[in-house]
Amino acid sequence: MMGGPAGVPPGGMVGPNCGLSIPSQTPDVTMVPTTPQGPLPNRAGWVQQYQFGGMPFSATNNGWGHFAEQTFDLAWKYVTPLAPAPVIFSFTQQYDLRLLEGPSSPQGIPPTNLPGALDRIGWDFELKTNLPSEWNAVVGFNPSIDSDFQKSLTKQAYNWDARAAFLYSPQPDLTFVLGIFEWDRINVQVLPWVGAIYRPNRYWQFDLVFPQFRVATFLWDEWGFKTMLYGRVEYHSEAYQIYNPVLGQRDQVQFTDWRAVLGVNKDRGEFDYFFEGGWIFHRDVDFANSPQGFQVTSGVIVQGGLRF
Repeated sequence: MMGGPAGVPPGGMVGPNCGLSIPSQTPDVTMVPTTPQGPLPNRAGWVQQYQFGGMPFSATNNGWGHFAEQTFDLAWKYVTPLAPAPVIFSFTQQYDLRLLEGPSSPQGIPPTNLPGALDRIGWDFELKTNLPSEWNAVVGFNPSIDSDFQKSLTKQAYNWDARAAFLYSPQPDLTFVLGIFEWDRINVQVLPWVGAIYRPNRYWQFDLVFPQFRVATFLWDEWGFKTMLYGRVEYHSEAYQIYNPVLGQRDQVQFTDWRAVLGVNKDRGEFDYFFEGGWIFHRDVDFANSPQGFQVTSGVIVQGGLRF
C-alpha cells in the first residue's frame, strides 16, 4: 500500500470514523468507509479492493431458459484531507466484469440474447466534510463506461451516477442520513438515500440506510483479526450497452434485484477479507429497445473478497 500525504503515515487516519463510502454500483452507507462486508478505517493513501461472486444457473420466465452470472469487481481508492479545509477527498478507479451464461429468447420474440461478457470502467469522486459539529455532508459523482465493447459506443454506454446527503449526529454513536442518489440506467432513477446508523459499542453495528441495510455483531479476535458476523439486504441495479448481431442494432440492458446474505468479515485494520452467501430475488432484466425483457427466478448468491 502506498503512503499517505505529508504528515499522515501510511494507514494513518484522515478523520474520525464518520464518512460514507461508495463501492461500485451500490452505495455502502456506513459510518466507516467499507466494502459491503464490514468496517475499514478511513485512512489516508491508497486502498485496494478485490471482490468476486457467483450466481449459479436459475430458471427464467416465459421460456427464456436458464441464466447464470459470475462477477469480478476491482477498485483502487485514494483518500486525502484537503487542508486547511475540513474536507476529505477520495478518488476511486473501478473495473467490474460480468460473465453471463444464457438465456436465449424463445420463439416468436425477436432475438435479444445477452453477450457473454460485460465490462464497467468507472471513476468515483467524493467530497465529505469533517466538521466538529453535529452536521456534516457528503457529495459524490460516479461516471462510468458500461458496455460489451462489441461496437463503437453511444450515449447509452455512459452512466452518470451521483449522490448527496446530510449527516446529522446528535450523539457519537448515532447518525441520521438524509439525501438522494441518482442512478443513470435505462431510465434515470432518483431514489432516497436515507436512514440511521447506530453503533452503540464494539459488539454491534446497525447500518440501516437505503439501499443497503446491514446489521453486524462482533464474535472474537483471532490472530489480530476482529471477526464480525453480519446480515445484509441490498437493492441492486446495473445497466450496459450491448450489441445484438442478429438484429444488427445496439441496445441497452438493465439488471435489477434484491439480495439478502449472511457473511463473516475478518478485519485487521489495514487488511480485511470476507465471505458471504445468501439469496438473490426479484430479478428483472429489461431492454431499452427490444420488445420484451424477462425475469429470473430466485437463486443462490455467493461472494468473497479482500481489501488492503
